[in-house]
Order: sequence, then structure tokens, then C-alpha cells
Amino acid sequence: MGATRQAVPDFFFALLLVLVFSVSLGLLPSLGRTSPSSLVLPVVTLATGQFVMYLRLLDAALSDQAGADYVRTAFAIGQSRPKILFTQMLPNALPPVLGMAGLNLGGLLGGTVVVEVVFAWPGLGSLLTDAVSQRDFPIVQAGLLFVAVAFVVVNTLVDLLVARIDPRTAAS
Repeated sequence: MGATRQAVPDFFFALLLVLVFSVSLGLLPSLGRTSPSSLVLPVVTLATGQFVMYLRLLDAALSDQAGADYVRTAFAIGQSRPKILFTQMLPNALPPVLGMAGLNLGGLLGGTVVVEVVFAWPGLGSLLTDAVSQRDFPIVQAGLLFVAVAFVVVNTLVDLLVARIDPRTAAS
């Protein structure tokens, strides 16, 4: 599912999920907010593309760390592989992944508009598209202000988290 999922747009992937899990198998509801199971398809639609990208980025960062001197030294003094991974390699590999997650928030918010339409979920995306079509400018301005503030707050929290994980970045 890796590289293929990133090449498939969210709306098409959502329709495929509805076709398979709602229409063919009858396992999950396809529209609305009827039960907690109606969350499954929208969440899977939004999460899979992001998950694949973050997993690839983390793999590349961990591969880069694997050849570092401190990793070879840790193996040489007899530390276990899980201890080296979780206490030394992962804190050094997480900052680029977290930075990308903060920057991708805007794209994720854009993708939710499509998912809201496909699954008939009322949300900020459908509110904004309805407000644009009705020329309700105060609602459009408030929605865009909310999205902008959320983007800034999330990126600030990501920067603080990265500084906490990797103190070397706190000074820059």
C-alpha cells in the first residue's frame, strides 16, 4: 500500500473504502455520524496517506542514524538493540518527522474538506465551502482565521516538542 497510497487522491481512496467496506461487505456505515463505527472510514482515509509518508521519513532518518559513531559505540559496549533504538537513535530521528507533521497540517485540513463531502460529515470544511458559495464573508474570514491560528499553534507546539526531544535545536 506504501507508494501507491500516496499516488491516490483522498476522495478516490474514500470512495474505494466505501465501495469495499460499506457496499460490498456491509461492515461499516458509509454516511453520517450514526455510531462510533462511522468514524472508521474517514479516519482511515485521512490517516493512511500521512502514515505512509511519516513512516518513510522515519525509516530514512533511522537509516541515517544507524551508521553514526555513537550507535557503533553503543553496540561495542554491549547495549541491547532496543535500548539503542529507543534511547539514542529515535530521539535523533524524530525531529524531522515532527517538523514535517507540523508543516503538513495545512494539507491535512484541506484533505478533510473532501472527506467531509464524501462521508457527509458536517465540519469546518463543509461550513467554509457553504459560506463561500453563499458569499457569507464573515464566516469565511472566521474559518480561515481559525485554520491559521490552529496552524501557528500546532507548529509552535511541534517546535517546543522538538526542542524538548533534541536540546541541540533549542538554541537555534
